[in-house]
Formats: sequence, structure tokens, C-alpha cells
Amino acid sequence: MKIKKFTAASIPEALNLVRSEMGDEALILGTSRSRGRKGRAGRVEVVAARDRMGGRPRARAETAGAVASVGAVVGAASRAVQPDRWQATQPGPSGRSSVAPHTKEIKDMRKLDRDIVTELKQIETRLKDLLESFDAPATRRSEKVLPLNKDLVNAGFDPAMLEGKIPASLLRSDAASDQLVKALVGGVPAARTEDRILVFLGPSGSGKTTTLLKVARTVFLNNNVKPRVVFFGGDDEDTAWLKTRCKRLGLKFRQISSMDKMAKMLKKEKDPILVDTPSISDLGDTEMRFLVEASKEIPGMGLRLVVDATMDPWNVCAIASCIPQASGMSLVLTKLDEATRIGGPISASIASGIPVAFVTGGRGVGDGVHVPDADLLSEKILDGVRSVATQGAGGRG
Repeated sequence: MKIKKFTAASIPEALNLVRSEMGDEALILGTSRSRGRKGRAGRVEVVAARDRMGGRPRARAETAGAVASVGAVVGAASRAVQPDRWQATQPGPSGRSSVAPHTKEIKDMRKLDRDIVTELKQIETRLKDLLESFDAPATRRSEKVLPLNKDLVNAGFDPAMLEGKIPASLLRSDAASDQLVKALVGGVPAARTEDRILVFLGPSGSGKTTTLLKVARTVFLNNNVKPRVVFFGGDDEDTAWLKTRCKRLGLKFRQISSMDKMAKMLKKEKDPILVDTPSISDLGDTEMRFLVEASKEIPGMGLRLVVDATMDPWNVCAIASCIPQASGMSLVLTKLDEATRIGGPISASIASGIPVAFVTGGRGVGDGVHVPDADLLSEKILDGVRSVATQGAGGRG
């Protein structure tokens, strides 16, 4: 296994570096951000690994080498633990051997040696089990391995990510696509709907600001409730655009850059609040931790991670890992009208346990948002399956 750290200005750039060097089989082990100047976020660091670089025979050879190395260490350590006969028995004045006194320090050291040998033997046993697993058949001889369901792969579902999260029979079933899709969609965690304070986070271009305005209009204004809109960050062109749109909708707008002022407002304000933020790569670590802790302490406050519905599931999980685990965090899938294979983000939701709160399509504010019930998601996924099937038959969707 090869493990390497990649550094870039943003998560998409870092992930592109991972793929260009390690390929699509690379696994994202973790992400972090270095501390920048004046509270700004630093560069993004992504740790990735690629398993079985030399194929299965090389992985088996490397494991066998590890077993041999550990075995040699165990043997040497075992011999070191054996009492030194020259020190243990020395001739006495009468010519007879007498046992030399052992100090407490020597006994403690030998006990420590024995513990180390025990641990090394346990490691050796685990490595041997791993070595045997390379030669063991995947299934019993009487069982037949079914291929992955082609329709699910065409819909964008990631079997590797869903492994162990859903029954394997679903991924390898030859049942009708509509039954399988509905069963998979049923595994999406349910999102909270009673949140009064919503904080929208996400990468640049994901549609955070547009989604915020859609939620304001569809969820609140259509029910005769006027939320307060807050931008948490510095002044820029997007802030001016958001302020103009709020004025047209008759919403109160406020820009806050101080965490103290933001904390006071969140605790004091009783009306619904919609908070927009800079790109997740530009949001400082201090501000991110503040929002996460506030979501845990303030009742009715939740984080909404806005991602493109066409995004690769591993990218979704990598972006979500930049946000410390917070209660009430859920996904918002945008640009649903442009996506044909939304099984990827659905795979990320099932694998990470982060629910989907809203889905939205179109770039216009007036398009609205929708609560993603099973029928809506299933129909969208099946549309993508039918589109791929049509293209495969020679047609053009």
C-alpha cells in the first residue's frame, strides 16, 4: 500500500492530483487544512492511499515478507527473554552453583520483554491470517458469485463505498431496477426538518447562496414567515448580490464578520435565520469550529452541506470530512436537473450516515427546493438508468 499526502489550494485541486498520480482506485484516508494568515484558511492537505499497487501477487508477497520479518523479531525477542544461565547460576565458595539474586529492576525488565514478545506473536498471527486470506476462495464452492447489477452501476452507485453498509444481495441482485433503487433509497438517513437556524456550507460553485434564497422563498415566505438572512464573512461581490436579492424578496439582510456578534445574534434572535458562508476552502478553521460548536449548543440550529448532484461520491465524503462532526448536519443536492447519475451522492449519504435534507434543480431562485422523498429520488435515478440504456441501444438521450 502506498500512502502519500497531496497539498493544493482547494479540495478539487487536491483530488485531481490524487487521481492523476494514483488513479481512480485511490482511497481518501483524510483531509485537513493548514493554518493560514489573518484567520484565512490555509492550503488543503489530502492523504490518499492506493492498495495493491502491484496486483494481488505483489500484495501477497509483501504480506509474506512482513510475516517473515515479524517472525524473526519474535524469535530474537524470545531468546532475549530466556534467563542468562551464566548470570543466573554462579559457582559459590564451595564450588556449587548458587542462584544470583535478581533485583526488582531486572524482573520488571524481563516482564516487559515477555509482554513485547506476546504482542509480537499476536501481530504475527494476524499477518498469517491475512496471508491465508489471499489464497482462500471468496465463496464456498457451491455458491455462485453474481456480478454487480449493471443498472445500479449505470446510475452512479459506488459498490466499494456501499460494501458493508447495505446487504450485498442488493448490489448483486438481478431483480428489476425499480425494486432495487427503491430499496437503496430506503437506506438514505432521514434528515431533521424542524431546524430554525440553517447554516449553508459548501465548495465554490456548489450553489450555496442560490439554495439559501430558494429555501427562504419555498420553505418560509410561502408560509408567511420572513427569515433573517446573514452573511458570515467579509464583504465581496457575492455579498452585494445576496443583499440585492434579499431586498427584492423583502428579507432583512445583515453581514457579520465577528464571531462574538454572530454568537449573540444566534442566541438572541427568535425568528428563523439563514446563514450564508464563504467557500469551504476559504472559511477559516476558527470560524468552522465556531459554527460546529454552535450547532451543538443552540437548539434548532443545523448545518447544510451544499454539493453538486453530479459530484463523485468520494469527493462528497472528502468535503464532508473537512467539517468536524456536527449534530444536525445534512446534505443539499443541487443542480438535479443537470445530473443523470445521482447514485454517487446517494452512495456517499448511505456510507457516511449524513442525511439528505433538500434537493434542488435549476440555477434560478424561483425553481424552489424539494424534500427528497423516496419516490422523487427513485424516479430521478431510474431516469438516468433509462438514459444510459437508450444510449447503449444506439439512441441519443
